[in-house]
Amino acid sequence: MPNQFWRILILCLIVTFASCQTTWVGALYASESPSEIKKFTFHGALQGSANSQAQVNRLEASAGYNFSPKFAVDFGLPFYFVNSNVSTDPNLNGFRSGLGNAFVSLRATPSLRDWHYISSLTATAPTGDRDRGFSTGRVTVDWNNFFSRSFSRLTPFVNLGVANTVSDTSFFYRPFSSLGVVAHFEGGASYRLNRSLSIGTSAYSVVPSGEQKIYSRVRRQNDNLQPSSNTGDQVRARAFETAAVIVDDASLARDHGLASWMTIYPSSAVYLRAGYHRSAAYSLNTFFFGVGLQLDSVYGRIIHP
Repeated sequence: MPNQFWRILILCLIVTFASCQTTWVGALYASESPSEIKKFTFHGALQGSANSQAQVNRLEASAGYNFSPKFAVDFGLPFYFVNSNVSTDPNLNGFRSGLGNAFVSLRATPSLRDWHYISSLTATAPTGDRDRGFSTGRVTVDWNNFFSRSFSRLTPFVNLGVANTVSDTSFFYRPFSSLGVVAHFEGGASYRLNRSLSIGTSAYSVVPSGEQKIYSRVRRQNDNLQPSSNTGDQVRARAFETAAVIVDDASLARDHGLASWMTIYPSSAVYLRAGYHRSAAYSLNTFFFGVGLQLDSVYGRIIHP
């Protein structure tokens, strides 16, 4: 299955990059002034998710370079703060922190009529602590394809991707890291109430394939492989609450749910976000927040977590 994942990913990338090559190359050399397209960017954010089981917060800094308005690269490193409440024994709960996985992300925005499209390929290096669940100890790759179209103040969007891990999102920092092939889908819409305020909602699904391995961020145990429980779908999905490392079939990482949020832009470079997330598979209600600084004159404001 891992070899099949890499073959499919490489084939998809070849098709996408070949179809966009003319657009990228033209944008790289068609500008009247190189200084107009060569822009450095910076993004810093403190974001977190809190529910009855744990609080997972992530401080992230990234820097990027825009080769053109159509093609860019970003480099970043996250730092996690986790407070666990999963056990009735207080000695097994508590606070832990540490570096996450350093990442590099390639972004392309080919020109499409009437649609805004971003294709991004993000790879992470295993710089995080696997014993604390901040890494799987392996390189991960996540390929996303984001489509949106604005109708006045309303902007529907859809995001489709494939990865060998279940990646964090701005509306749910998961209490585990995972390793295993997954497809992920999301669809929703944002609505701009005024220049400085927008709201949004979306539904998502994570569809895994083959063997999955979960590294818990909320359990303090040795890195021993333990099977997940077979007493019900919810118990299997939340096996990260009872074991530090779990290996099982695809059902271990399957998830679906919805999210709603509100974003405030005090200025063009700063955003504040808060919202609610519901995971049906984990039966978890999570509140999330985000405070970010975005110095990026090419891609503009974030419309989606």
